[in-house]
Amino acid sequence: MPIHGESRHLLEHRRFAESNGVPATAMAENGEMLRLAPGPAEVVDFVPAGRLAVDGKRLVPSFAAVLRARKRIGFSGVAVATLVFNDKGQLIDEPQLSAPGVFDEDDADVEAFDRAIDEMEEAVLSLSPRARKDDEAVERGRAPGVAADDERGDGAQAAGSGSYRPGLGAMNWFSGIVVYIIVWWLVFFMMLPLGVRSARESGVDPGDGNDPGAPARPRIGLKALAATGIAALLWAGIYWIIVSDIITFRGG
Repeated sequence: MPIHGESRHLLEHRRFAESNGVPATAMAENGEMLRLAPGPAEVVDFVPAGRLAVDGKRLVPSFAAVLRARKRIGFSGVAVATLVFNDKGQLIDEPQLSAPGVFDEDDADVEAFDRAIDEMEEAVLSLSPRARKDDEAVERGRAPGVAADDERGDGAQAAGSGSYRPGLGAMNWFSGIVVYIIVWWLVFFMMLPLGVRSARESGVDPGDGNDPGAPARPRIGLKALAATGIAALLWAGIYWIIVSDIITFRGG
């Protein structure tokens, strides 16, 4: 049984033994418990083995997860964002960002740090007020943004951009106009038949070339004016429903 070297060395030692007539060979890694007899040699168990590291007042395996995490942090740095909301889902203060090992003190890094905070705030505001009350939604709801450290090439990224503004994020000016026009036409067409009597029913001479069933006094102007006011009220109701997040068309 070879006991020294890397795996390739152990394998070659085993082959060398077999080529020289050794009838039974076995190979084991550090920590593997090998049974030699009775029967053929085979690995039957595993015993904790390897180097230990001093961590404060305790000994931990050198391959422990906590030590591997510290190595990654030491190599790439770490960024921790803190956001505080009130019960309405509004930010109480601007986000706080702690990023040891990520940003330096030169002008480019200071600018990247400030931009990361701004984009983090905008990313949170891109969520609806209801979604901001959900920690998981806030954690995964950032929009695609600028990589804060891509200019330096170490791969750390800042939160994304996009802003939610009542009446703008939920309904911008263009969609608001489109909704109002649609509502106005619906109301107007619904009002056209109201109070309409044909020339025959009103006993009015429709005149040469006019159909007797044509409206005698359609009052188009008055109905258009009324439709304008009613559509404005309905539009305000739609606006309030969307902004208050009773009905949302955004994910999360």
